[in-house]
Amino acid sequence: ASAKPEDVEHSKIPQIIRALRTYHPVKSRLYIAPYHEFYKKSVSMDPKAELVVFRRFIMRLAQAIAQKNRHLGVVSGDNIGQVASQTLENLFAANIPSYCPVFRPLLTYDKQEIINLSKKIGVHGLSLEDYKDCCSLVAMKHPCTRVKPEAAQKIEDEIEIGNVIEATIAQTKTIEI
Repeated sequence: ASAKPEDVEHSKIPQIIRALRTYHPVKSRLYIAPYHEFYKKSVSMDPKAELVVFRRFIMRLAQAIAQKNRHLGVVSGDNIGQVASQTLENLFAANIPSYCPVFRPLLTYDKQEIINLSKKIGVHGLSLEDYKDCCSLVAMKHPCTRVKPEAAQKIEDEIEIGNVIEATIAQTKTIEI
């Protein structure tokens, strides 16, 4: 997701989706959700917990889109331990808002296996292209690796996450690829 939908439309993201259509030739949908509603609320958060709360926001957003479009699950590129937000504790905390299946096909791959797979399916070069994603804006240098679910929930209650999700959904754009 990008702050400006036009940034995503002309980025590497649609190109990667087109490359993946080799494996799934049916048209795909790219949902471009602005994150500025969340970002505005993030100034009041504990910066060490912000990334997990952001991931919970993304999970809630994906769940809302899935429900609206009658999708039966959400796919995530999570990989255990690659980054601080993907420790088992933080994956657990981020997953709590989920009410439909979350598929994580890369969960147990190591970094080299993921690189090798990306080369094999033809997206490695694209994945290396510059792209300023929203995670780079909310990630601090040393985020907490063990955010307690109740701490994340407290922050969500304080920022009224339901309202943030509604406002974001209202501004989400869909592109057929």
